Amino acid sequence: MTADDLGKEDVEVRLSEGPRTARAFDVFGTANFFNFKPWAASIEYVLGVGIERIAGYDQGLVQRLLDGLDAAKFDLLSPREPPGRSTLVFLSHKEPERNRSVHARLKENGIEVAYRRGKLRLGPHLYNTPEDIDRTLKILNTV
Repeated sequence: MTADDLGKEDVEVRLSEGPRTARAFDVFGTANFFNFKPWAASIEYVLGVGIERIAGYDQGLVQRLLDGLDAAKFDLLSPREPPGRSTLVFLSHKEPERNRSVHARLKENGIEVAYRRGKLRLGPHLYNTPEDIDRTLKILNTV
C-alpha cells in the first residue's frame, strides 16, 4: 500500500490466496529490528502518561481547532461531536481547488498536514501544543 491508497474510500484488503498458514500474513522484505527500541520507548511513554489523559488532551486540541476554524472559508468533513469525532480532522476549503495551495502554505510554515484525495487532514496529538493549533488557525483563516 502507498500513502495514496490510504486516501481511497474503496480499498479492499484481502489475505493472499492459497492455504491459510502463517505464511499468508508474511510481509516481503527484512524486518526492521532497528525500530524496536524506539517503538518500545514510545509505548512506555504513552502508557506512562496514560491513555485516557492523552485522549482528553487530544480532544481539547481538536475542540480548539474546530472552535477557531473560520466556517465561512472551510467545510468540516469529519464529525464535529463525540463520540463519532476522532483526532483526525478532515477539512476542505469552500473553494476545493484551493486545498493544494493551502496544504503547501501549511507545509511551508512547518505544519504537518496530509493532502488526501483533494482534502486536508490534520491530526492533533500529544506532541502538539495549543500554540501549534493557534498557528495553524492563523494560516487557515487568512488564506
